[in-house]
Amino acid sequence: TLIIYNPIDINNINNIKNDSTGRFSFNKDKKYLIFVGRLDKIKRIDDILKILANLESTIELIILGDGILKSTLQKQSKILNVNKRVHFLGRVENPYKYIEKSDILLLTSESESFGNVIIESFVCKTPVISTKCGGPEELISNKNGILVDVGDLISIKENIYKLLEDKSFRDNIILNAEKRSEMFKLDTIMIKYKEVLCVE
Repeated sequence: TLIIYNPIDINNINNIKNDSTGRFSFNKDKKYLIFVGRLDKIKRIDDILKILANLESTIELIILGDGILKSTLQKQSKILNVNKRVHFLGRVENPYKYIEKSDILLLTSESESFGNVIIESFVCKTPVISTKCGGPEELISNKNGILVDVGDLISIKENIYKLLEDKSFRDNIILNAEKRSEMFKLDTIMIKYKEVLCVE
């Protein structure tokens, strides 16, 4: 079975990913994890907060998105004493400028369809750690990202430090992720459609 994916506007991402983040300032002395998506139970964002509580205080978390669990997650961040390190920025018009400036994108869902945010992170050269929850396994191999079991907070923590501390490992992940994103370019997708339709 031939699968043809929907194209991603990679040129647009590259054109706007370096824009100023405006109301949020990144601190060069800190490292940033980022989550992008709906704030609901299936995403297991509480897992990310628990992990953050066990990371060095110089590591912070950006959360882009909104949802029914926002107030619950804000309360939990206070209980875990990480509220000053968690930035709930809501929905933003240009998420790429936040992804590009972050160090790692985290996806901790228990179930997920095909995720554009993973490809977008590849294009932004931001390494991805994701749970094995369906869709991400179509995109991530051990060469271009990191896959862990759902709820395996210890593995996520260990891999966060590995990506932050092992430059060679990180650079290799980024390079392979960028190569993986190439197959989602509009030109590449159009070639596949022409092949299937036998169009010159």
